[in-house]
Amino acid sequence: MKPEGVGEPGVGEKLGRYPLLDALRDRRSRRFGMGMKIESGPFAYESHHEPLPLTETEEAALAFAACGVTGYALADLSYGRGQGGGMLAGLLGRAVASPDAINTVSVFVTNDEAAYLLKRPQDFAPDEIPILVELARRGELVEPYRKGRIKIADGRAAPPVEPGYNFNINRWALYAPGSTYFLPVEEIRRSTSMRCSKPSMSRWRSSSWTSGRTSGRPASHASPRAKAAT
Repeated sequence: MKPEGVGEPGVGEKLGRYPLLDALRDRRSRRFGMGMKIESGPFAYESHHEPLPLTETEEAALAFAACGVTGYALADLSYGRGQGGGMLAGLLGRAVASPDAINTVSVFVTNDEAAYLLKRPQDFAPDEIPILVELARRGELVEPYRKGRIKIADGRAAPPVEPGYNFNINRWALYAPGSTYFLPVEEIRRSTSMRCSKPSMSRWRSSSWTSGRTSGRPASHASPRAKAAT
């Protein structure tokens, strides 16, 4: 992991000054980072720079954007009989959308040093939640990242890149040295079964759930530090 810059504006400060409309309008996917190589095709090129990994603060900001605890849900619903308000499974807001606050999406993070699982809101102890909410309110992202990650392996964890596990379009860049890889996995069975356990949703029940297996649908994207290599 790259050391933090000395004397540079902090990531939180930069994020706080960045206009939302600019972020939406100028968002682009930049796939070629420093130290990377495209071996064939019209864009064949090899960077002349060493890989430049994310700092912990940069990684923490991306992890927060992916699944950070942002505060308490408003829960402004009708709780009268038959009105559905009781469907809420939790009262915490998160950066990633979650119907009824079920929070079934887990995020795995892997880089050259280690692989981590990031906790969901329900994975924290109750007395940790107010601390996480206050840190998020102050824009302090590194401490929640440290509190919320569980180390599952030393070194980079590298799921297969063959079709069936990933798309060919990603194969050339996945697991490039210096890159950080974020892998969201949704626990579809829990999400569907909790929603359909309500009488008003019973029409969605299906006998195909009887296998007793938890299914996950990964949506992956490698996220190297995307600086143009010249």
